[in-house]
Amino acid sequence: MADLELRPSQERINADRDELRANTYPGRVLITGLNSLGNMGLQAYALMGRSEGSRNRVFQIDDDNIRVVAPNKTNAEMAETENAALIYYEAMTQCLDVHVASNGAQTVPIAEQVAHRTALKTP
Repeated sequence: MADLELRPSQERINADRDELRANTYPGRVLITGLNSLGNMGLQAYALMGRSEGSRNRVFQIDDDNIRVVAPNKTNAEMAETENAALIYYEAMTQCLDVHVASNGAQTVPIAEQVAHRTALKTP
């Protein structure tokens, strides 16, 4: 894994990109950072899988949420899938002014905690 660099060189970016391309299954990829001006947060999420069921997933965008779903399955069919919470889940959501991104079923509980803690701080 590459060391964290606040301003990596283009050479380093190219080397990391090439390493990622060469890996047939790099695992789950979630990237967060700032734009080049340092004034805007960025999030990127890569959807991949080893099994056929995991590879047959797509992003579904609803309002402020991005879900990982199976394009040809109903919600009930997805729920019946073995390890459904690991395969189909909310990948990104917005809670107040916070964007939460994760690679599994923890996205919603984290967003709920953000909302709860914010409510506790509001007079």
